[in-house]
Amino acid sequence: MQHTQSQLALSSSRERELLSPFILALLLVVGLAVFVSYYWVVSYKSWNLFDGYGFPFPIYDHLAQSLLQGDVAVPPNVESFYFQGKYFVYFGPFPAFIRMFCNGLNPGWFGKAQRLYCLMGAFSCWMAALWIFALALKSNAKLSFQAKRRLLAFLAIAVAWGSPFFFLIVWPSIYHEVLLWALASTLGGLGCYWRSSQEPRLRWMLGLSCAAAVAFLTRLTAGSCLALFVVLISIQALTQRRYAAVLLGSLPVVVAVGMHLWYNHARFGSPFTFIDIRYYLDFLVRPGYQEFFEIYGTQNWHRMPDTLRSYFGFRAEWLHASWPWVRPSVALYHNPQMFIPHREYCISLSVTSSWLILGGICGLWSCVRPSLRWKDWMALLAFAPAWGTIFTFYFVTYRYTADLLPLLFFLTCKALSRVPATPRRKGQSLLYWAPLAIVITWSVLATVSSTLFMLDMWMGSDR
Repeated sequence: MQHTQSQLALSSSRERELLSPFILALLLVVGLAVFVSYYWVVSYKSWNLFDGYGFPFPIYDHLAQSLLQGDVAVPPNVESFYFQGKYFVYFGPFPAFIRMFCNGLNPGWFGKAQRLYCLMGAFSCWMAALWIFALALKSNAKLSFQAKRRLLAFLAIAVAWGSPFFFLIVWPSIYHEVLLWALASTLGGLGCYWRSSQEPRLRWMLGLSCAAAVAFLTRLTAGSCLALFVVLISIQALTQRRYAAVLLGSLPVVVAVGMHLWYNHARFGSPFTFIDIRYYLDFLVRPGYQEFFEIYGTQNWHRMPDTLRSYFGFRAEWLHASWPWVRPSVALYHNPQMFIPHREYCISLSVTSSWLILGGICGLWSCVRPSLRWKDWMALLAFAPAWGTIFTFYFVTYRYTADLLPLLFFLTCKALSRVPATPRRKGQSLLYWAPLAIVITWSVLATVSSTLFMLDMWMGSDR
């Protein structure tokens, strides 16, 4: 028994030594390619990040100025809440904190660095996703070092160019930036949760709590997900009588919750009103929208058939014989009366990120077993608020798939941690790797094709 344990410890130490240089090399080589391609797309092929183009109103730059003065109001603009004669941002304040720092370093960036922030958020998402996949593979004792390296290389490419990350930087707006920061913090928090579950140390609990704080101050659904993970880790620490760790580890998210309650009170006069669609200025000025929400509401379960088809279904019109081979189309509803008249482009994750859907299915299959612990069930339920919100929302758009990604990444990690050993014979090994390579290749082609289609369309319409 002791001999076996010593062998496992030696194998683990060798694995860390072998994987760490590989990850560093991957970040340097593939990461450089990812950064350059993201830079090219977010700059609209101009290689210029500071021309002020993107979202036409620097709403977060103004919010940063207001926060420094103890206020949250912003100048008049259509993309805001209008309440008691003042205008307010309807997203969380975290992007304004970034601008406080960056504009403090260079005041000339005020209102001109929207593309830079989207690039930072997208690259952070890729790094965080790569990290959690590496953690999942390291926890798999069945796979060889070579198989883990090969899988991680495939996944690095799939995440970079075969996921909605690539799409979210096409239009450098506040909508996409918020989603990117929420995704980056959520994925980083999942990595800390994974490490904390296996290695209960204060630093991982603090990392999870800080990620939850960022997510909560960016997008409420992302913050609520990680907050439940903080609770799960805190319960684990309490059973081990690590009371000081619980107090210190939960401090960042508690501070963030308190800050958001103040932010709510400053906007709506109530700390518990996170959002109120009645004060959304764009809907206030559009005829018929207020009556629509009185009848159908912001969330409605009857919208689920249409939203599920949009995000996971298939439409032949997405595929074309000429480049771009895959093109998003305007959202199609079978019950259009349930949705607002405004429509945006959408395409299914089953088409653009087939590898991630496959990983989610395999991860879900590995979770459905009699030995599943209550903590595993709670971890899965943590993603329910985001999924429930998107599937019952009053409008469909491809960018909202970002709210679906954390669960799919989490399930893919579960699958990676339980992938069986690869066959040693060449013929059997080819049958093992070829389908994965085909699915990832298709996902990359579909995502790049659809993203460049949207890029050319927006460049043509906006300029």
